[in-house]
Amino acid sequence: MEQYLPLVRSAVGRLAMTLPDHVDHDDLHSAGLVGLLQALRHYDPACNTSFEGYARVRIRGAMLDELRRMDWVPRTVHEKARKIQEVMAGLEQKLGRAASEEQMAKALKVTVGEYNELLDEIRPAAFVCLDATCGSEAPRRGISTK
Repeated sequence: MEQYLPLVRSAVGRLAMTLPDHVDHDDLHSAGLVGLLQALRHYDPACNTSFEGYARVRIRGAMLDELRRMDWVPRTVHEKARKIQEVMAGLEQKLGRAASEEQMAKALKVTVGEYNELLDEIRPAAFVCLDATCGSEAPRRGISTK
């Protein structure tokens, strides 16, 4: 196990680059160790694959499973939030300023009322972790700008 610990550290480092600051690296490392242990237990050399390649997949998978377990917001809510974020960023770039509710609703092809319902629905996905440092810019109507 000791020989392959650098695989866990490497996987944590790569995955941590894409995650918010409030995600605990120690939790990822622990999950990665579980993945390494599973790889050691289930590896079959008869499959003609290198152990390192197999272990990397198991380690990364265990860390992603841990991230999913920690996230209580459904995936569909994240997808809707991402779509609204993309439309908002596109409109802001095009207009040179923040888009109004009417402009956002029109770009999303929904009514203003439906747009506000969408914002209420995605609000859980936009909460900022209390351990995260706050930026100087306050998030708009339930959508984090980070």
